[in-house]
Amino acid sequence: MIRGINPVGSNLVTVDTGTIKASGAMTTDEVLAQIPQISNTFNSTAVAQTAINIGSIRPVIRYIPSQAIVGGSETLVLLNGENMIGVSGLATAPDPGMIPTIVLNRVDVMPDGASSIYGANAITGVINFVTRDNYQGFEANSSLGVADGYTSYNGSAMAGIDWNSGGAYLAYEHKSNSRLAASDRSYTMMDLTSIGGRDSRSTTCGLPNIKVGSQYYTMRGAVSNTPGSLAANVNGPFPALNATTNAGSLNRCDVNAASDLLPKQEQDSVFGSMHQHIMEGVDFSATVLWSNRLASQRQPVQSVTQTIDNTNPYFQSIAGETSQSVLLDFSPYLGRSWNVARNDITMFQFTPKLTIELPFRDWQLDLTGNYGRSFSNGMVRQLDSSALSVALRQQTINGVLSPNLVAASSSAGNAVDPYNLNLINPQVMNSILDVAQIGKATQHVLQYEGALNGTLFSLPGGDVKAALGAKYGWDDYISQWFINAPIGQVSGLPNPGSQTVFAKTHRVTQSVFGEVVVPIVSETNSMPFVNAFSLDVSGRHDDYSDFGTTDNYKIGFTWDPFEALTIRGTKGTSYDAPSLADTLAPDGRYIYNPGGTTPNARVPPGTSLADALRPSLFVPGGNPNLGPELGSTWSLGADFHPTDELGVDLTGLDVSVTRWHIFIENQIGLPPFNSPLLFQIPQYSKFYILNPTQAQVAAYGYNSFIGFPGPGLDSIYAPGVTPPYILVSARRNNIGNALLEGYDWSIKYTTDITDFGTMSLGTSGTVSTKDATQAASGTPWNSIQTYGAPLYAATAFLQLASGPWNGRVWVNYSPGFRINPGTQSYTLYNQRRMESFHPVNIYVSYALDQVADWGSGANVSLTVNNIGDDDPPIYLEGGTAIPTNGGQGIAGNGSTIGRYFVFSLQKKF
Repeated sequence: MIRGINPVGSNLVTVDTGTIKASGAMTTDEVLAQIPQISNTFNSTAVAQTAINIGSIRPVIRYIPSQAIVGGSETLVLLNGENMIGVSGLATAPDPGMIPTIVLNRVDVMPDGASSIYGANAITGVINFVTRDNYQGFEANSSLGVADGYTSYNGSAMAGIDWNSGGAYLAYEHKSNSRLAASDRSYTMMDLTSIGGRDSRSTTCGLPNIKVGSQYYTMRGAVSNTPGSLAANVNGPFPALNATTNAGSLNRCDVNAASDLLPKQEQDSVFGSMHQHIMEGVDFSATVLWSNRLASQRQPVQSVTQTIDNTNPYFQSIAGETSQSVLLDFSPYLGRSWNVARNDITMFQFTPKLTIELPFRDWQLDLTGNYGRSFSNGMVRQLDSSALSVALRQQTINGVLSPNLVAASSSAGNAVDPYNLNLINPQVMNSILDVAQIGKATQHVLQYEGALNGTLFSLPGGDVKAALGAKYGWDDYISQWFINAPIGQVSGLPNPGSQTVFAKTHRVTQSVFGEVVVPIVSETNSMPFVNAFSLDVSGRHDDYSDFGTTDNYKIGFTWDPFEALTIRGTKGTSYDAPSLADTLAPDGRYIYNPGGTTPNARVPPGTSLADALRPSLFVPGGNPNLGPELGSTWSLGADFHPTDELGVDLTGLDVSVTRWHIFIENQIGLPPFNSPLLFQIPQYSKFYILNPTQAQVAAYGYNSFIGFPGPGLDSIYAPGVTPPYILVSARRNNIGNALLEGYDWSIKYTTDITDFGTMSLGTSGTVSTKDATQAASGTPWNSIQTYGAPLYAATAFLQLASGPWNGRVWVNYSPGFRINPGTQSYTLYNQRRMESFHPVNIYVSYALDQVADWGSGANVSLTVNNIGDDDPPIYLEGGTAIPTNGGQGIAGNGSTIGRYFVFSLQKKF
C-alpha cells in the first residue's frame, strides 16, 4: 500500500516476462502452472470446478479441499492491485484467464495472509497480475501450439505512443484451442483391468441391460417390435456386479470416451492503458479490460435407469414378468458426441486513478475508482426423467392417472421403446432430451478508494512512512437458473417439468485501513549484526451490510544481520467473506425421492426398514446465514544474496526459504451428505431432520421442486401420501477448520561465461509438513497428507543465453505418495504408492536482428512441453475415487496435454 516499498516480512514469488515467454504460455492459467505454490494449476492442466463454468479457472494458493465447491476463494486475485470482477453462474471469484498475456509485465504471488491490506479473500495469499506501465511502438505476436489431437493459437498485437506529458497503449489478443478428446489420452480410460486395476465402466449404455427382479439380462443387438424379439436377443440371467470388485457380465461402456478432456475455446480480449500529467502535482491514469470467451465441452451422453411395464405397448417380457428396469443411455438415438455443454462469458473492467501531490513533505493522495461488469451464460444438457417415466409406464401422479400409452412413430405416439429408441415418435424424444440446465448470471462491482501516503517523520534509520485510506464497495449478483428448460426457450417455459429460480442480492462494504513502516536501523546507523531492521504494522476494519464487521492486522519485520542476509517474518489475521453466490445461490431447490422398494442408505444407523423405504428430501443451495471464514497466519524466512563475504565470490546467488503457517476456522463448505459421518458426528445433527413437518421444510424458502408428484410442498403432504422420513441439508455452511504448515524455498544462480554469454540455474518449490482438516470444532483432526497427497511440489531450470540464442530446460516435479490402505487400490489391486510425475520441458529462441534488415526486432522460438510425452500415473481404483490432488479423468498425480509444441514469432516495430 505504501508506494515504493515491497511487502515487509513476506515472501514474494515473481514470474517475469522472460519466464512467461520461455514457458510458451498462451494463457494466464499456463503462466500459473509454473508456480509450485498454486496447487490447482502447477504441473497440471487446470479444469473448471463445475460443468456449467467450463473454461473458467480459479487459481488457489495452497491445497484446501473445500475451495473446489464454494463460490468464493481464500486466494485473492488482483489486476494491478485492484479487485477483478467475478465471472461465473455459480461463483463470484474472478478468472485471470480473461487477461491477455501480451500486456503482462509480471505476476506477483504473495503466499501469505493479506486482509489487513486488501480485505476479503486473502487468507492464503494474493496473486497480482501486473501489466505494463507504458509502451511505445508496435508489436505483433503469433503462437501455434500442437499436440496429439489438440491445437491452440494465440495472436496478439499492441500499439503504444508516448508524448511529453503522458502516453497510452492498446492491445488486442485472440486465442483459441480445439477440444481435447478424452479418448485421445490413455490415462482417462475407465477399464483398468489390463494394468491390474478396476473396471469402472458404466452399465447404463447404448446396448441396454435389463433388470428383472434381482437378475440382469444383457441385450445383444437391435430389437424389433415383434413379440419375443427381446427374449431372443438377450443373454442371461446374470447376477448384479460384484459389490467389491465391480466385476460381472453386464454390458459396459466407457462414458469418458465420448467426452472432452479440455473444452474447445475462443477468446477475444482488449486491454488499454493511459497516463496523463494534467498539471503540476496532478496526474491521471486509467486501464480498461474487455474480454469474451466461448467454450464448449462434450459431456457423457444422457443415461438413466427407468421402469417399464405392461401398460406400455412396447413392453416385451423376457421370463413372464410384467415390469422391468432398463439401464440405458441415449447414444443410439443421439450419437456419442451429442451432449455438449457451453459457456459464454463477457467481462468489462475500468479503473481510473487520480494522483495528487500534496503541499507537505512527500505526501500524495490517490483517488481510485474501479467498475466491473460480467455476464455468464452456461448450459448443460439434461434429461427430463419425469417425462421419460410417464412415457415408459402409465402411473398415477398426484391422484391423476397419466394418459394411455400409444405405440406409433407418428405424432400420435406418446410411448418410448427403450429397446429400440429409433422406432418412436421423434417429438416425444425431443421433449425428453432437448432440455437443459441453464445458468445466467450478471455481476457488478463498483469501488471508490482514497488513500494518503507519505513520510510521517524521520528517524536515524530513515523516514517513517505511513498510509491511511478508506474504501467504499458495492457488489451485486443476479442469477437466473433454468431446470429442464427447453433449449432456446428459456422464457415462457412450456415444458411442464421446467422450473425457474431467480436470485438477486447485493452487498455494501465500507472499509478503513492503515499501514506504518518504521526503519529503525539502516546503513546510516548500523551496528554489529544489525545492518538494517524495519517494522511494518497494518490494520483494516471492514463493515459488511450482510454479515457484520471484521478487523484484521498484520505485523511484519525485516532484519539484516549483515548486508547479504535478510531475516523476515509476519504474523496476522485474514478472512474470506462469504460469496454472494453462496449466500443466495440460484441452485437452491427441493429434491424429492419417493422411496419404494430400495431402502434409503442416507439414514441414521438403526433406522427401521419401514422408515428407510419412506420418501426423503435433499436440499442443496445457498445459505443467507453464512459467516466469514477466519484465518490466522504467520511466516518466518530468510533471503541470502552473497557476494564475497564468505571468501568466495558468490555474486549472482540468491537463496530464499520461508516457514509458513495457516489456520482457518469456520470454513465454508458442504456437509458430508453422502457419508456416514453425517450421522456419526454430533455437530452435524443440524444438517438433517427426521420426520420433518411441512413448516420445517417450507422454512428453507425455495420455489424449485424436483421429482415431486405434483406442484409444491402440498403434494408430498397430501392425504394418502406417505410423508418424508428425512430431510438432508446440503446447503453451504460454515462447518470446519483447516491447519496448513510448510516451507517454501527458492535457489537461483546467475553468472557470466567468458566468450559465451550468461547461465542461470535454479530450483523452487513448496513442502507441506501439515495439511489437516477438522470436520467441526471439537472433533479429531484428519491429516490429508498421510495418504493420497504429495508432500511437496518443485520446479528446476537451466537457462543459457549467447548472442541471439536463448535456451531453457526445466522440469516440474510432483512427487509420489502413499496410497491409503483403506482404499481398493491398496487392498484389491496392491497399489502401495502413486508414482511421481515430472515432465521435462525445453525452450529455444533466436533473435533475427542479424539475419536481415527485416529481422530487426523479430524473434522466433520453439517450446516443447513434456518432451518425453509422459502420462500421469493412474489410480488403479479408477472411477470417481481419485486422490485429493487428482488430475483429469482417473489420473492420480498431475495431468498433461502430452508432448506439446509451441511455435512463436514476435516482431517489434
